[in-house]
Amino acid sequence: LSLSASNVDEVIRKRVLAKNETATQTLSLLYEQKESIIKNLITFTTDIADKKLYTDKTDFADCYPFIPYQFNLLGQVLTAVRTYGASGKHLSDQSRSMLALFQESAIRLKDSQEGVLVPFSYFYDPLHKFIDHQHSQVITDAEDNSRLDEFDVELLKVLFMIKYVKEFKAKVDNLTTLMISNIDDDRIEIRGRIEESLKKLIRETLVQKNGEIYSFLTNEEQEINNAINNESVEMGEIIGEASTVIFEDIFTDKKYRYSNRYLFPFNQKVDGRYFKGNQSNDIGVSIITPYGEDYPDSALCMLSVQEHSVIVKLPNDSTFLDEITDSLKIYKFLNTLGARGSFDSIRRAKENERLEKKDRICIFIEDALKHADIYVNGDKANISAKEPASRINEALGKLVAMQYNKLTYMETAPELSDIAAVFNGSDGQLSFLGTSDTTPNKLALEEVIQVIGLNNARHMKTSLKSLQDKFGAAPYGFDPKDVQWLVAMLFKMGRVSLTYNSQSLSMLSNTKEELVRYLTKREFVEKLLISIRERATDGQIRSAKEVIKDYFGFSVSSDDDDMIMRTFKKKAQDKLELFSEIMIEYRVNPKLPCKSLMEQAKKNLEELLTIKEPAEFFKTVDKKRDDLLDDADDTAPVLDFFNG
Repeated sequence: LSLSASNVDEVIRKRVLAKNETATQTLSLLYEQKESIIKNLITFTTDIADKKLYTDKTDFADCYPFIPYQFNLLGQVLTAVRTYGASGKHLSDQSRSMLALFQESAIRLKDSQEGVLVPFSYFYDPLHKFIDHQHSQVITDAEDNSRLDEFDVELLKVLFMIKYVKEFKAKVDNLTTLMISNIDDDRIEIRGRIEESLKKLIRETLVQKNGEIYSFLTNEEQEINNAINNESVEMGEIIGEASTVIFEDIFTDKKYRYSNRYLFPFNQKVDGRYFKGNQSNDIGVSIITPYGEDYPDSALCMLSVQEHSVIVKLPNDSTFLDEITDSLKIYKFLNTLGARGSFDSIRRAKENERLEKKDRICIFIEDALKHADIYVNGDKANISAKEPASRINEALGKLVAMQYNKLTYMETAPELSDIAAVFNGSDGQLSFLGTSDTTPNKLALEEVIQVIGLNNARHMKTSLKSLQDKFGAAPYGFDPKDVQWLVAMLFKMGRVSLTYNSQSLSMLSNTKEELVRYLTKREFVEKLLISIRERATDGQIRSAKEVIKDYFGFSVSSDDDDMIMRTFKKKAQDKLELFSEIMIEYRVNPKLPCKSLMEQAKKNLEELLTIKEPAEFFKTVDKKRDDLLDDADDTAPVLDFFNG
């Protein structure tokens, strides 16, 4: 057989591994007895392509004591070592090198019993002479390290050999397969030993873990890693980074969408720290990580009530927090490293490592949120959703239903046109609230009246803004347009009065457009004051109607305050115009009779016309009823005299 790169494994089988007939039969029989054990013992993760295993008993006998994957993997190792870690010349003929490595490794087992296998670490010793000092010195130092045992060093040799083999993922399961040294090995036990060994190698900074992948570190890389590990990271920075991932990458909503009309902003907290500054919303989402306080279930239930929040308790696995810590350390180190050229390749590698960590952090946190316990409204919530954002949203739905339990009082969703429509129709007021069960938003109207009434009783002014703030918060959560419509409705019903800059507004003295502007434009919201309208008593209404009839000679059938007041003022104005004409006569001829009587009657009407507030107007008319009726009797003959 001539030796070439394409047939090297065939040549090794013939030249190094050829067996006599007895040996072949013994090995074939051994494979038949242990086939299922061997297949379970030697496996690789699914992300490793083209790693050959034994196909049958003949293949087993031909390869023994090697495993088929070793031919291909060792070829990749030699290529990588020649590129990155060889001392030069000797590795130029890869095929011959492989032949030598297999031969020397096989000789090591010449006195062993059948069942023994060559672990991949055996290839290091014959390869050692080809490796440059920078790499081989790490292994030599490890052999002299009293804190490491022989198994640790053998594992380190494997990690060195596969360091530059891009196709091979150095995960614990794959490393376990590479360290198998007998077909009777207990895979679980070997895996356990490897995990312990890796922890020791990481502590000695000979190996680094990046996700599930472990890698050998050269002296220069160890130096860099030590520098990175010495970077200090504050707890606030770690939680800040976790908050950013949670609230900007995974759960990006800033408001809970109850409906298209009602959106509720919520506070965002992680381990008691607000995300992006203090927040003062009525409700919140509070995440508790493994670094947060360790509350019992009962305390978390109570906390959800006290804070009006959805409490999300992440499982007690701090992997993502460890990854964040490492990522921040790398970031800080790269910033202090500056632009030193000699570190360019390491800088790129570390930047890539940091980006990989960021991806993993997001995956780990998503997984933690999927399995988190969620507490809301004093209970551990039963959430049906599976995805993180959907789980939190479902819990927020439960919280909003509880916190904004009076939101259902708004049965309609008024827009600007609906507010304007309140003032359409008759000039008079609507029937009093409570006379009809079909009044829309009846419960909401009653709540607004109660708040205004309470403020009146406390001698506090009620602005439209204070109502919008009060009813925008829990337990209502109304939209500003809801409150504007409610106030418009109460005003139209005659239940409240509106005042702007000390001027009383009314449907008689203001146009519909003006009233809508006062209620809906932001410039008026703080100065538009609302108070319970003081109704005229039956006696006051009778007095006013009597004066209109006897003084002004006009009958009013309506009992509506505004209608009576408007009619009174219009007729009083007409009467004053008459009086003014007569006063001209007095100026022409001062000796005409009854001048002072007419002046007093004129003054009495002028005083009434200056009163804007309905309650005060009716009180005054009632109080001066007798004087006004006397004026009617006294001025009638004077008017007749001048008209004659």
